[in-house]
Amino acid sequence: MIDVLLKTTLFFAILGLGYVAARTKFFPEIATQFLTKFVFYFVLPATVAATSLLICPVASYSAAVIIAAAALPVAGNIFILATHYGVAPMRVSASIFLSTVISVVTISVVIALVTGLYS
Repeated sequence: MIDVLLKTTLFFAILGLGYVAARTKFFPEIATQFLTKFVFYFVLPATVAATSLLICPVASYSAAVIIAAAALPVAGNIFILATHYGVAPMRVSASIFLSTVISVVTISVVIALVTGLYS
């Protein structure tokens, strides 16, 4: 159990640092928005890939599925939560639209890259 916690500490540390930076207004709002998107779209999928390949190695096919799932666009349930709590539903809607449009290219690239893991 301790072994798993030690291996996943980096992932949770990234999330924790982001939370603290956002709550304490460490960065200006525009920088916070940019950093949030950067971390969500690039750092977390890369961390998931590194975790599944290097830190907690799993079978190659499973790693390919995990990495492809991490690269999928933003889910619609985020819009439901944003609407329910009244937190920028239009921005969330735009984010879902953009991530879905961009994912046409990025998912194809990710699938092409991870296919080599289990071929």
